[in-house]
Amino acid sequence: MRRFLAATAMLVAVFGVVALSDRASARNDILDSFTNTYPATAGTALASCSTCHTSPPALNPYGSALRAGGLNFAGIESLDSDGDGFTNLQEIRALTRPGDASDHPTTTTTTSTTSTTSTTAAPSPAAAPAPEPAAAAPAAAAPAPAVVAPPSGASPFDAGPAGTVWLIIDNGRLVVAQVDTDWDYSLEDETDDDDDGDDEVEIKFRSGDQEVEFEAKLDNGTIRTKVETESDDHDEDDDGDDDDDHRGDDHDGGDDHDGDDRDDDHDDD
Repeated sequence: MRRFLAATAMLVAVFGVVALSDRASARNDILDSFTNTYPATAGTALASCSTCHTSPPALNPYGSALRAGGLNFAGIESLDSDGDGFTNLQEIRALTRPGDASDHPTTTTTTSTTSTTSTTAAPSPAAAPAPEPAAAAPAAAAPAPAVVAPPSGASPFDAGPAGTVWLIIDNGRLVVAQVDTDWDYSLEDETDDDDDGDDEVEIKFRSGDQEVEFEAKLDNGTIRTKVETESDDHDEDDDGDDDDDHRGDDHDGGDDHDGDDRDDDHDDD
């Protein structure tokens, strides 16, 4: 009987260890899926269990919404799980916890006021004093721009001062899902004819005298990007070199002209 009880206790302990191992593996899979969906969170405070848990296995509001939504991150991006006034997507982009109301993006509101100063001369005995004009009302603060959520599965990539480019891999091809910028831009995509899975996209941004060139390449399932920034100052230097060459041509023409004059003087003699 004692041997039977000891064997039973050992089996219960083994099953408990396996169950804990399975739970830990599931949590790691969910965390890996989160950082793959939002690459900018890798290596930050959001790349931890505290994004979904208060104290594992207890879930915070974001973790509860994620489980209720079938572990679909994009499906709950527009929700404000912790009720702090910011959507889950806004908090993830700001690298704040979407399940903690005390951790949220910092906002700054600036209100401008206008004051009016009037000077009134002393009234004469027969004239009544003129009324002072009413103070101008404070200008209303401009509304915050609406945040447009990118398509499900898209990942953000930094384009320097030009903004953000959202990319997605669709059937083995690299596709630009959305471009967040207020610059002018043009898009080009290049598909490798060898069908080896390498696709490239190129976006050229322009604002005033600044130009940003964003390049992305799909290399064996991995997206690699490059950003280059240029200004018109470089083009002005090239124009200066052209002017120097032009002045040199004028000088050679002058030497030929002097030689003709000497020949004419010799003939006259």
